[in-house]
Amino acid sequence: MKKKPSFEESPPSDILYKKLMDTMAEAVWMGDAQERTRYVNHKFCSLTGYSLEESLGQESYVFWDHESSERVKYVNSHDRKNGISSSYEGNVLAKDGRKIPVLLSGTPLPDGGTIGIITDISELKKQKNMADFLQSALAKSHDAVITLDQDLHILSWNQGAKDIFGYDAQEITGRLLDLIFGPKDLQMIVKNPLRLNMLEVKGFHKKRHEMDITLSFSQGDGFSMVIARDVSPQKRFEQELSAKNEKIELERQNLAEVQKKIDAMMDFLSVMSHGFANDSSMSSDFFEFLGNTAMSITAANGCIVRLFRDHGKKKGASLELVSCVGTVPVLEKQNLISFDQSLAKKAFDERRIVSSSENSLIRQEVIAVAPIFSGDRFLASVHLYCEHGWTSKDTFLEKFLVMAGMRMRD
Repeated sequence: MKKKPSFEESPPSDILYKKLMDTMAEAVWMGDAQERTRYVNHKFCSLTGYSLEESLGQESYVFWDHESSERVKYVNSHDRKNGISSSYEGNVLAKDGRKIPVLLSGTPLPDGGTIGIITDISELKKQKNMADFLQSALAKSHDAVITLDQDLHILSWNQGAKDIFGYDAQEITGRLLDLIFGPKDLQMIVKNPLRLNMLEVKGFHKKRHEMDITLSFSQGDGFSMVIARDVSPQKRFEQELSAKNEKIELERQNLAEVQKKIDAMMDFLSVMSHGFANDSSMSSDFFEFLGNTAMSITAANGCIVRLFRDHGKKKGASLELVSCVGTVPVLEKQNLISFDQSLAKKAFDERRIVSSSENSLIRQEVIAVAPIFSGDRFLASVHLYCEHGWTSKDTFLEKFLVMAGMRMRD
């Protein structure tokens, strides 16, 4: 009987993937070159209903409905095998048979496998369907058609006018138009009586609540006509749609941030697998890689990596500049700075990224410092410079630098 794969038997690179995947808020699936499942994170299990043990070894197509699985097969046989990342929508097939609409972002792995980030867009789909329904309802609504004499007395009143303003034709015929429109809006109409098209005014219902109205006014020989539409639902819809679009845009931005992290993870694993021309964890190439990755993850303008140097009790410790990338203030480019008087010491003591705004004694050009350490041993520091200050609360950089510390230690 063929033994089912176990994650504990996975190679070291997969262990690194697992640690990074488990920190992500999105569902993440990882497979081999034959599309068999190598690992899924907790979010994926929660989304699909399958446990990790049930998922391992399964072909990726088990988790998709028929149409989506065909799309996945096509993308894997074309884009993925050519090393191309891609994003598209599909339906995850949950264990209980439910189809869950998702956005899939797939990235090829160096060994021919694939890693996929899966975002549940069920709620966004529901909101889009509701928006489509509201648009259809607005398109079928009846306009108010009102005819007037030359003194703006109402001569006729259709069913659409009754639906919008609440008056029966019998009770409003012969009344002045100012019963349903305010004096300022009427004055605007009178000043330009020949033809007004799609004028936005305030209307008043029989129950005296206010409405947003678009109005077209045409004047004939001895009479005039008003075509009015209640756009209050449309106004509310536009506000709701704007809020939904902002939410969708935020989701897209979040996906972009997730993609940055995946790229950083892929680059790091490539370094772990292949190294640099100078195959050393203490090489200038490696430190430059750390600086560029930190800038990409945090959107910083510049980054300096400093290596910890212990000169003994008398001379103390210093931080040596080993990499400088991006835009960095000139005063920060000193080759050696004191460790004890630096923000790096506070960052190492507290094992976290520390912002210069927390200490008024630190020069304000240094926005944030992240420590690189292994156990109780301080190894290096990453100094980030941001034009608009340090506001990130994401802990991914800290986790990434823990991995870097493991490599430097080795």
